[in-house]
Amino acid sequence: MVSAPRLGRGGREFESPLPDHRSKCGALSPKTTRLGESLSKGGSNSIGRVPPFQGGCYGFEPRLPLHMIQAPPLGVSWLRLAVLDQIDRMPLTDEQWAVDHALDRAIRFLSAAIESSGHNPKPVVLHSVRVGLVLRNLGYRSEVPLAGILHDVLEDTNVSAEEIIREFGPEVARLVQANSFDDSIEDWDEQYIEGFQRCCLSGPDAVRVKAADVLDNVPIYDLESLRKPKFFLELSKPIIGAEQLWTMLDEAIKEQEVQSDR
Repeated sequence: MVSAPRLGRGGREFESPLPDHRSKCGALSPKTTRLGESLSKGGSNSIGRVPPFQGGCYGFEPRLPLHMIQAPPLGVSWLRLAVLDQIDRMPLTDEQWAVDHALDRAIRFLSAAIESSGHNPKPVVLHSVRVGLVLRNLGYRSEVPLAGILHDVLEDTNVSAEEIIREFGPEVARLVQANSFDDSIEDWDEQYIEGFQRCCLSGPDAVRVKAADVLDNVPIYDLESLRKPKFFLELSKPIIGAEQLWTMLDEAIKEQEVQSDR
């Protein structure tokens, strides 16, 4: 066993055990209560699962999409950075080049929309790019990372679903709509419950986009508000629970609970 250095929040360094596979595949660079009540009543909308794949070297050997590989028991900080690092370690095919050009166009589309009609003070573009890259590097089909980059555009700008259909196709628009909260619901808890449940009913790809979105937002939650991503985690388990993305979200929530409790 070797130890992969990890930096915790606040710059604190700590260690995470990592099986030494570097001789096989090269070194990896570490780069409401109403919610609870609703969850206790059910919500396991089983739409489908991707069967786990045992073996390989975290997606390097054999070269399968990372979402098909059962995640190793690593802390989420290192694991998430390792996933983001794949862009530097996996040769691009012609198909992937085409996907990356589409992602680049989606980023520019989002940036222009935020510039012209954005009304969210948070760094939406940076957050959206991170969401899209996680989905891209986990090997999902192109519509999924495209929807990841655009998942906030209906909520945070004046862009319409028709514009998304025209620019990126009906499937991307469908996934973005499935990941947009209904602002006509005034109660925030009810809005989250309805949004998460509708997303899970929209199929595994919609759930993957939401999981990457929630994953990137986990560090902003305190102990009380963590009930929202925990609700989504349980709701999505029958759908993507066998995938690395779900494991990353589970690890992130556990890590944030520890950090928030200090």
